[in-house]
Amino acid sequence: MTQKPANVLQKCRRAEFDEDPLLSSAGEAMRNDLTVLFEHPEVFSRTLLTEGLGYEIPWTSVRYKQDGRTGTGLVISGARRGDNWDLSQDIVVFDSWLGEIGTFITLKADKDMVEFSVTLPGFGPRQPKKPVLLREYAQALEAWMTSPRLQDEWLEHNAKGTMPQTFIELCFGTDRRRGLVIAGDRLPSGEWNFSGDLVLLYPSGFEQPQNVWNASKVEVLFDGDQSRVIR
Repeated sequence: MTQKPANVLQKCRRAEFDEDPLLSSAGEAMRNDLTVLFEHPEVFSRTLLTEGLGYEIPWTSVRYKQDGRTGTGLVISGARRGDNWDLSQDIVVFDSWLGEIGTFITLKADKDMVEFSVTLPGFGPRQPKKPVLLREYAQALEAWMTSPRLQDEWLEHNAKGTMPQTFIELCFGTDRRRGLVIAGDRLPSGEWNFSGDLVLLYPSGFEQPQNVWNASKVEVLFDGDQSRVIR
């Protein structure tokens, strides 16, 4: 097998769908960048440096030129001035098009060219602490277990003896929706399709269909003993 030189910059494979003309808008490009960012193994250690990033602090994309190379990146850390990043100071950005899984790079204010590109509003106040989320999960599950209709509908498409266990949070701008997935599109593997339509059962017992693809953030809070950010 032929190996690529380690110093050759490669476009992230997961960013390739951004070349589709139907996904060419700046907003779609940023959503693609966020998808790649949340799959990066260093995402949490890097983003923890900026408290409130993606929540009270909006996601911001910049265009840059460094060592003759141009690109775009999500601002991860740096100095703030008012409601914006201070581009007169060094900043760290994530470029989803560098390397196999994207790359964090430091842009020097006295050397590199940087300008603002796109800003995506934050998700507002951060989600509650885990005990609160667990209580909401239990309330949604109890609502399902006390509804014969919902159980019958579940058994029409799922094996006997199983029950829903995937509790997710969807963000539509600053509108947060948390609920138990009780129906919807699935992948060939049998897993829920987080780019399709799902039905959520809220802790209140109210159920509502959701077009998950339109969500600006998708996070699996509880799925057995698993949790993960989809985008």
